[in-house]
Amino acid sequence: MSAQGFELPLGIKVGVEPAHAMASIARQRDIRVYEARAEELPFANESFNFIVMVTTICFLIDPVRALHEARRVFKPRGRSIIGMID
Repeated sequence: MSAQGFELPLGIKVGVEPAHAMASIARQRDIRVYEARAEELPFANESFNFIVMVTTICFLIDPVRALHEARRVFKPRGRSIIGMID
């Protein structure tokens, strides 16, 4: 992947990141970042067509809750892309 990261090819413009330093890096890449956790997304129901979680689930305190939150903010027929570390 280029120095830009995966967000540009996937058209990602909004992100959630609990770590201030990582949120700052994303903002430098013109992403609107919410400093929040995946288990409590700061978005209304049915806000997004897709959600991308790259190397996220393995770091979550409650991954099941995060997946429920993802489902809550999906628009009808929303989809997810999940990248995992084995």
